[in-house]
Amino acid sequence: DVQLVRLVDFWPTLQQNADNPSYQSYVDELVPIILHLINEESLYDLTIEELQTIQSMLQQLHLLERLTPLHDRLAERNRTVSEQLAMRYFYAGSIEDGLHVVAEMSGGTIQTRFPEDVDDLSEFEAFQAMMEHVRGRHSSLDAFLSSLHEKWQTQRESISQERIYALFVDRDDSGRAWRGRMKALSGKVELFGKSATTDEITFDNQIKSPDDPFIGVAYQSLEAVRQLIKRSGFRRQCEAYYHAHFGVKNSKQTFTGDSIGLAIGLLTYTQLLKPEILRQDNFIASDIAVTGSIDSGGTVNSVNDATLNLKIERSFFSPVRHLVVPDANLPVVRDHLEKLREQYPRRRLKLIGVESLTDAIENRNIIREEKVGLGVYVARKTLRRTRSTKLQIPILLALGYLLLCLIYPKAWVGFDWNPQYVRVTERGFQALNRDSIEVWAVEYECESIRASSKWEIGDIDGDLLNEIAFIPNISAANPCESNTILWVYQDDGSLMFQRSAVLADNILGDSSREVPWAAGGIEFVQGKGNHLVVASILRSYPSQAHITLWSLRGELLGWYVHPGMVQVSEDLFSTERTGQLVFLGINNVMGCASMFALPIDSTVGFSPPHDCRYYDSSSFVPGSQLSYILFPQTDLSTSYQNEYNGPNKLWVFQNGSTAADITEHIPDQESNICYDFDASYRIAGVSISDGFKQSRNILVSDGKLNPVDWQSYSNTLRDAVTYWSASGWVTEGKLRALESLSK
Repeated sequence: DVQLVRLVDFWPTLQQNADNPSYQSYVDELVPIILHLINEESLYDLTIEELQTIQSMLQQLHLLERLTPLHDRLAERNRTVSEQLAMRYFYAGSIEDGLHVVAEMSGGTIQTRFPEDVDDLSEFEAFQAMMEHVRGRHSSLDAFLSSLHEKWQTQRESISQERIYALFVDRDDSGRAWRGRMKALSGKVELFGKSATTDEITFDNQIKSPDDPFIGVAYQSLEAVRQLIKRSGFRRQCEAYYHAHFGVKNSKQTFTGDSIGLAIGLLTYTQLLKPEILRQDNFIASDIAVTGSIDSGGTVNSVNDATLNLKIERSFFSPVRHLVVPDANLPVVRDHLEKLREQYPRRRLKLIGVESLTDAIENRNIIREEKVGLGVYVARKTLRRTRSTKLQIPILLALGYLLLCLIYPKAWVGFDWNPQYVRVTERGFQALNRDSIEVWAVEYECESIRASSKWEIGDIDGDLLNEIAFIPNISAANPCESNTILWVYQDDGSLMFQRSAVLADNILGDSSREVPWAAGGIEFVQGKGNHLVVASILRSYPSQAHITLWSLRGELLGWYVHPGMVQVSEDLFSTERTGQLVFLGINNVMGCASMFALPIDSTVGFSPPHDCRYYDSSSFVPGSQLSYILFPQTDLSTSYQNEYNGPNKLWVFQNGSTAADITEHIPDQESNICYDFDASYRIAGVSISDGFKQSRNILVSDGKLNPVDWQSYSNTLRDAVTYWSASGWVTEGKLRALESLSK
């Protein structure tokens, strides 16, 4: 890439005379060289600015008529550069810039408005959200994004014992650091024979001495690992000398400095323990980048602060999640990282400071332990401890049985057939036991099922084995017969019943499973004598939730329709009060969060307000709620022009009292109000979070809100709480006024 960058630096001078016949020969000679030099390897370490310059140069060359025969090759190289540029933006969380580059690459523009909460996501989560928004708009765009997503996710999740990403810097002829590089350092470490008298290291197939300006520190790394392993009791490894082979993939540069020491130490550690018989193998995470020197005692020494910025920037625009640096360099690294985050706030590059090799090895974000299967573990023990002929036949039989059990785990004597977990698959789900082994699986007649599908697991028939309830969430673009269906299965996978969780047409005239319904949750609850299944289904435009209660025979025991989001989830739903179901949700008609309680044995009807335009008046049935409460928006929330506030957390206590934590949706700040209720669902107190006070004080200082006394403000919020009564809505303040008059 050095040659490529030099040619690019020369281009502005040549560009001014590109159409001058006297300079045509220079351009004609330059173009084939550029076409030859541009590839993924040469672009790997280039910055966004350098990639933009190359992109501009290729586009200008494409406009020259005499280069028409080379247009296809120029366009191909421009696509390669655009892909690398888009990847840099995506890795840094700048989804909009990356999508703009990809859209231009695909020959058009894409107009899309991302949800407001995408700013709260990490770079990878924001990229996934963007994929969902643009899916299906352009086939070549989908192909590129899917390919990048697969590579990115693989690097986030993969592990290795032979590779680690290390950070370096290039220096120019004057010794000035000018470019940060992130390269895959590969390694293999073996034990020398007893005749060896010293360690030996080869780097890129060349033997290196301890005084080498770049690899010399590796000898200290080997000694540091030797001392660490000695303390761990691995006698064979600590008494031998090592023959180590290291290399940097796809690198023609010559590096200097000792910042490779920590990376070599981590590689050496995993390599030396690789052949050991352990219940857990040690691997290096592929989503980390490392820099740091090390001495023979295992202390991680600081690196040159002057070169750190280049290394930080290189890792910032890459898929790595963790940057491992010497603890002494953390202040400098943190300062520069904050400057980068000002421009790219979604990037979640996490820092790990280490003072010693032991710190790095014990950090599970760096060294990950993977449990060795019992069959593999027994095989290793057997091969090492016995070579006896008398034992070979029994051992072979045992190994054959173990192999059968590895291939087909259900062959184990005493196999655990009780489902404990659910893993959502592309077209269904797997029921897993406590060892995460599949017990049985289900597939639906659908193209794809989302990971956000809802499920519940528990023993509801008293046989000490768990049943499973499942509602698939299916893409609105690919509806199928399984959409919005509640499926309940026995512990052996046989179907107990299936029912549509969307209320039938005789209850709601406009109900249809063709609209974008989504699962809102499932819960097994204890009814009078038997368990019940509670399910919620959500829809939009208009927002609506259908809550249904089912017997274990699939009989509809209760139903309730709510004009807004209601989820049957741990944070927003409770069965702690005997005979009641308590929910925290949003009432879209009233424009605020709400809480309501339903009787388990007689749930029916539509929630207030009863004049809701979303309801079919011909089938209207008043709701049987025991209590219905509204939490009006605060002046802080309305100042941010929020459509409504929202539910955050519900608590129901043993004495019957209740607490509802309501979020006011203020950017970059947890601005919550907690409302406490007595056992009769009457407001007992209001607690205002510090984040809410800070957010409101900011608007006060800006002149947008008036200052308040917080106790008086708390009383105002209390009095604004609104209840549904037989005569309509009534506030707490109104009730207190009436009670005062009656005294």
